Amino acid sequence: MHKCCIQAAGCKTQDKYIIRLREACQEFEAIFISYLIKEMHKSIPKADLFHVKNIEGFYNSLLYEQMAREVAQGGGIGLANLLLNKFKMNILEKRDDSKGKD
Repeated sequence: MHKCCIQAAGCKTQDKYIIRLREACQEFEAIFISYLIKEMHKSIPKADLFHVKNIEGFYNSLLYEQMAREVAQGGGIGLANLLLNKFKMNILEKRDDSKGKD
C-alpha cells in the first residue's frame, strides 16, 4: 500500500486534502520527468535496423511514463516536495487570514 494511503487512515479532512495534494504534486513531477526522459532519448542516434517507428515510439512512451512515476514516488528530483511545501504555505496563510477576519 502506498504510504499516502496509509497516512490517510484516521486523518482529518484537511490532512486528506494535503495527501491528495501530495499525490497531485508527485504526478506533476512524474509528467515533468517523463518529458525530460523523452527529450534525452531524442539525443540518442537512431539505428535504422529493425526500426519500426510507430510501435517503438508507443512502447517507449509507456516505458518513460512508468519510469517517471516510479522516480517521482521514490523522491524524484525534489520538484513535488517543493510544490507541496509552497502550496501548504499558501493554504496555511489563507487559513490564518480567514481566522483573523472572524
